[in-house]
Amino acid sequence: MDSRTRTGDVSVALICAALSATLVWGGTSLQPHWWMLWVALLPLLWYAGRHRDRRHGVLTAAATFLAWGIGSLNQWSFLRGLVGMPLGIALTICLVPALIMSVGVLGWRRLLLRGRAAAAVLFLPAFWVTVEYVNAAASPHSTWANLAYTQSDVLPLIQIASVTGIWGITFVLLLVTSTLGVLFSASPAREVKWRAAVTTGVVVAAVLAFGAWRLASPLDATGTLRVQLVSNDRPGNVFADDDATAMSLLGRYADTIAGSTNADVIVLPEKLVRVSDAAAPGAKALFADAARRTHALVIVGLDEDRRGTRRNEALVFDRAGAISIDYEKHHFIPVLEDGYAPGTTYETWPTAHGTLGVAICKDMDFPPLGREYGARGVGLLFVPAWDFSVDGWYHSRMAILRGVESGFSIARVAKLGLHTVTDNRGRLLLDRPGSPDGFVVSNAIAPIAHAQTLYTRWGDWFAWLVIACLAWTLWMATFAPRR
Repeated sequence: MDSRTRTGDVSVALICAALSATLVWGGTSLQPHWWMLWVALLPLLWYAGRHRDRRHGVLTAAATFLAWGIGSLNQWSFLRGLVGMPLGIALTICLVPALIMSVGVLGWRRLLLRGRAAAAVLFLPAFWVTVEYVNAAASPHSTWANLAYTQSDVLPLIQIASVTGIWGITFVLLLVTSTLGVLFSASPAREVKWRAAVTTGVVVAAVLAFGAWRLASPLDATGTLRVQLVSNDRPGNVFADDDATAMSLLGRYADTIAGSTNADVIVLPEKLVRVSDAAAPGAKALFADAARRTHALVIVGLDEDRRGTRRNEALVFDRAGAISIDYEKHHFIPVLEDGYAPGTTYETWPTAHGTLGVAICKDMDFPPLGREYGARGVGLLFVPAWDFSVDGWYHSRMAILRGVESGFSIARVAKLGLHTVTDNRGRLLLDRPGSPDGFVVSNAIAPIAHAQTLYTRWGDWFAWLVIACLAWTLWMATFAPRR
């Protein structure tokens, strides 16, 4: 191979990397364009299937690493600037997935060139879903950055989460990409490509048909609640950590909600303020009085120093002003939220129209927590939260998918984020941002609608099926004879 040919191959690899990097950047951002991810890997897969020699394999791996690595830098300012992650951890978050995706594309290429097109089609989605599942089990951030969340606005697709969890969404997404890569490659015969296209088409059609059926089926709500969500993103009012400033801010919140006459439940964000042991009774008295005056349930997020231990809690004041629920957050952002005592209980309460529950912000990143609330028959979950402005869309959609998976409506209010109310299909009934100008008060009718889902009952069965599928494709890549 002469130098001109080698230079041309490198140029083609770089062009493919640039195209894929652009699509990965837009498809995996905190406000993603969902369609971009369906085609993000296609330039790389097209290049991977062009030639059999080892040199092209090396260029394929390099191009994939470059594309996914550059695309993942779309969250750099969020990780470093807002969350404050150390440089090494931020680099790991961006570059390790790029390395893993390079391995995935090389595995796909190996199977394709060995004449195992069916195994190649299955390998890429099975490999990546397995990686995401293992990461969710081991990471303190659970399912953050899972590709499924990029598809949250594609309602017919995300209904499959009620059966498979979010693992089914990612699998279908990469199954289509993997199949298109096989169709665009030079290796398999036309009839092999045709079988792959038809099989994948049937799977996708079945998933979308199930989604359409679920969206069209009755919600079976057992009741509704008039929900009011309140937040204040004015600079200086987002959080207070000294008692005097904290009590002043809480007083403004209490005054804002005290005049409400059309709400059954009023929900305020996570960690409105930090209060000491001495100030806590006065802080709670403000909202006990507000609950009595409004004749509504009032749910308040506080950062309370209780006998020397910090508690991130959601307090539920009943209509008589008594604290009926004291829920403590289970999951925290490492470093940023060090020092809090983690909660271990799940808080629900029955009403005449169905079961209600409460969780806090990052708790909703964890599917097992959502499954637990689904198993307890919750029909409406209240979620006080605190986001980082730029991740408002993304973090709210993570919570919404918990409701789709485990069958409950969600009312979530976030400082520096969005006010959202959704039903158990993930349909938005309210989607409104907070404001740096001061208080925003949003009202919505939230259905109390619990749906039994297969995912609630069987858990991560599909993820384990995918792991078995990956094992088969690895056997085909290693031991099966070449065709």
